[in-house]
Amino acid sequence: VHLLDTGLKENSEVENESENDASGAPQGVGTPVPQPAARGRTQVRGLCVFHIQHYVYYCSNAMIGILSMTSRVVKDLPTALDHLAILTMLKQRATYSIRENEGFRDRMLRALVETREELGHGQVEDVGIRYHLTLSKSFWIGRRKKLFTPKIASLDSVLSSWDKFNELHLEFSDTSGRISRGLINRHSPADLEANWQRFKQAYIDTCACSLTASGAAVAELRCENQTPALDRIKPSDDDYDDDDADDADGDDVSRRELAFRLTLARRLESMAAGN
Repeated sequence: VHLLDTGLKENSEVENESENDASGAPQGVGTPVPQPAARGRTQVRGLCVFHIQHYVYYCSNAMIGILSMTSRVVKDLPTALDHLAILTMLKQRATYSIRENEGFRDRMLRALVETREELGHGQVEDVGIRYHLTLSKSFWIGRRKKLFTPKIASLDSVLSSWDKFNELHLEFSDTSGRISRGLINRHSPADLEANWQRFKQAYIDTCACSLTASGAAVAELRCENQTPALDRIKPSDDDYDDDDADDADGDDVSRRELAFRLTLARRLESMAAGN
């Protein structure tokens, strides 16, 4: 069960920040985290606490631009604080360059290698880091809505997705890496539409890779103070017809993926139409 936080600071909803800084520099953009009442926040930034029945659980998270890192859930606070310290170490190392023209991908990979060398491979792996991206498309879906890619353990995979969305982001960003309001005054409707279509396809492809054997995918959409509008999509029989089944040659996985893609595409179009 995924419960989502609204963000680490209120002004994360301002468009200049909600249209994420694709450079990878830290921004105060919210990230989905487990939470109890009172949003699961603690006095320590990046540490989350939540309750399941009579038990208390903790996890840690850190964010670098649109990339979020979340630790595994634990029952004891000291372990959660250790995990937070390691995530913070990764974040600090990934936010500075040691050579000219070192890109975000290279900084993240270097940060992980250096942290493993300093602390030991086993200690870093014990954190159980999961990575995901927090995306926004204010012009199309509104400033208060966020799209989250599924949480995965592979840094290489999430960085590949980061590359795709960064390329789309740079089409409209200024020299600081930010996207300001008034896109329609600076770009043609055709250019905006083309960028949106490529963004949708990249998001659908990223989420489809997370399909499980049961046909569920963690593709979460967050609207402030609302439950997720898109959470663990499960396709129905109406999402594909007999022709689709024939094309899939009885392959249930292919049919589920096709249905998932169609469902997600319709949801994104509905969001854009309602904005």
